[in-house]
Amino acid sequence: MLISQYDHQYLNHLIQYEKLLAQRNAQLKMFAEQRYFDADQLELWDTQLIPHGIRIVEGRKQFIKDFIPVFTDFFHQIVAKNEVPEITYRSQVKENTIQGWLDLLLQNRDKDLANQYSGTGTHRDDLIFSIDEQSARNFGSQGQQKTFIISLKLAQYLLLAERSGKKPFLLLDDIFDKLDEHRLGRIAQLLASQIPGQVFITDTTIERLQMAFGDQTDTEVQYIKVINGEASLHSPS
Repeated sequence: MLISQYDHQYLNHLIQYEKLLAQRNAQLKMFAEQRYFDADQLELWDTQLIPHGIRIVEGRKQFIKDFIPVFTDFFHQIVAKNEVPEITYRSQVKENTIQGWLDLLLQNRDKDLANQYSGTGTHRDDLIFSIDEQSARNFGSQGQQKTFIISLKLAQYLLLAERSGKKPFLLLDDIFDKLDEHRLGRIAQLLASQIPGQVFITDTTIERLQMAFGDQTDTEVQYIKVINGEASLHSPS
């Protein structure tokens, strides 16, 4: 989604890939319903699908290469550098060439026919998040997970702002829960110093926001309190 916001060619390849994938899946289902198989008919969809898949994989690999240094820098500005965050792009496509794709689709053809859908391709790509070579989801503390997510959001913002030439809104929904005072302060400093656009943050307690942003004297901060659906400006005490 992020790449699509600044790279219209990538978005077009993604749209065409999804359309052709739907057609390929419909063809697989038809084979099962009518109890016949035509290899040439399936290969017709494969040859149209593959060029778009190649460009998508290329775009994602380049994005990850550009994204990781920005993300890692944000992460280490929030926590000590002895924690090592990693983002790994995992794809079934090991050889991103026409022949590599053809071989992969052929290897999985019987399974696709049995399941009546395409189980192989760039639509099965994934991102693996880890800290110190351990799964961030399964082994990271709540504070580590929140720090990881916030670093992702800040890096996404900077990359999008840089490549679109605009200043997007940054929306952060209930992100400060489970964070200690040090992390709160560091995140507030990063938002004030490195995010050029407007930032909206929600939280269940206004005191936590005031603790985070109370020292940001160079940044205009407004607090809005919502009670029973009624919103009003709140002045810090």
